[in-house]
Amino acid sequence: MVDAKKKNIKLKVLIVDDSPIMSRILTSMLTADATIEVAGTAKNGEEAIKMMKSLSPDLITLDVNMPVMDGSSTIKHIMIKRPCPVLIMSNPGDGSSKTIFNFLELGAVDFMCKPTKNQDILLQQKHIVERIQMAATANVANFRITRLPTPPVPAEGRAG
Repeated sequence: MVDAKKKNIKLKVLIVDDSPIMSRILTSMLTADATIEVAGTAKNGEEAIKMMKSLSPDLITLDVNMPVMDGSSTIKHIMIKRPCPVLIMSNPGDGSSKTIFNFLELGAVDFMCKPTKNQDILLQQKHIVERIQMAATANVANFRITRLPTPPVPAEGRAG
């Protein structure tokens, strides 16, 4: 990924979130920065996969819980079909550290919370823009999901 600030090239971002309000908030936050262009928004993973082909985004922000195709299935398809840096944007719940780790194993380059109305919106915007710019520089072209070796079956009970 080329440094957008030096080359005057905008980062193309695809926002994937089933909430129209959150999509509008993120679009507004990102387009306020001169280095970012929101190339499109998708309501679920299936839409995102279709849009990816024509938009060729530099980065995808991905919600975890969505109808039709959830974030986990979506990131698997992204990494198999057309690897692209993915920043998971979700509000953590119970078991969130395990969920975050699973998404990182599947190829996500970062995880952050969605913006909330009870915090300074400009500060949140600054953090989101910085994280997107950093995440977009990740090289995911050679990403492979690592598989742990299967442990051997114990010899107990075998006739020998």
